[in-house]
Amino acid sequence: MFCRELFDSGYYCAENVLLAIAESQGIQSDLIPKIATGFCSGISRTCGMCGALSGAIMSLNLLYGRSSPEENDIINLKLYFRQKPLSLKQDYV
Repeated sequence: MFCRELFDSGYYCAENVLLAIAESQGIQSDLIPKIATGFCSGISRTCGMCGALSGAIMSLNLLYGRSSPEENDIINLKLYFRQKPLSLKQDYV
């Protein structure tokens, strides 16, 4: 319901998804919608990658991204998502 309210209030998909995920995790910042604005409507209204997907990727970065160059958790996240399509295929195909 919260996503629908954000969308109805004028936020685009990328902003909407990032705001909703941040809110669900107790993260509040005026920067959250601003960070996503350029990714709306298929990246700056160019009909590129879907804004909802961009917002979801930014949400993952917000939750699991690196805070410094020394952090290597991104490698684990990349491995997780490489394996996930295989498990989804096994579960649903």
